[in-house]
Amino acid sequence: MAVSYRFPISCWVGLHVSGIEVSEAGYVREPATFVDMGEGIAANEFTIQWPECPADWGPIDEANLYDAPVGGTLIGIGLTASVVQGLRYDRLRIPAAGYQIYRAARGLGFGTYTWGTGRYATWSYLTAPGNGLGSPYGLAPFGVGPYEAMEQGPLLLKTFGQVLLCGGVAGDWTPAGPYSVV
Repeated sequence: MAVSYRFPISCWVGLHVSGIEVSEAGYVREPATFVDMGEGIAANEFTIQWPECPADWGPIDEANLYDAPVGGTLIGIGLTASVVQGLRYDRLRIPAAGYQIYRAARGLGFGTYTWGTGRYATWSYLTAPGNGLGSPYGLAPFGVGPYEAMEQGPLLLKTFGQVLLCGGVAGDWTPAGPYSVV
């Protein structure tokens, strides 16, 4: 049975490394609200930001949606637009409207599990919209099956941690020598 969602919807976003949720120090799922943007698509209303990484979290390749801050049910899967290394002192974030999802369940695409084995199957969770026409030959990176659209992944970004010199206060370090600071 297809699942349908009404917006706005509140959920939590969890970061994953190769399908496993991050469990390193300082990590928590972050709350998000998705609002209707029209044309069957919803997106996060505000920037979603995680606390500064006190340890390396690894190469983040998924930002998944849950119905609870801990445990709960997986309601959406989003492969990030690119893999982002969550390193110590970094702050990871998804800008407003950087995570777009379909408002309701959709078909898996042409091929296995839809028109082939397991006919007319649909996703039972929220998923990213397609961002282009796939390959008629079923070759990556243009699509998995004939004319399948590739998913538009969440835009996960990072801000590098602040670096403080010497005493830890901006301006307390001055180079030695006959040089002037301009």
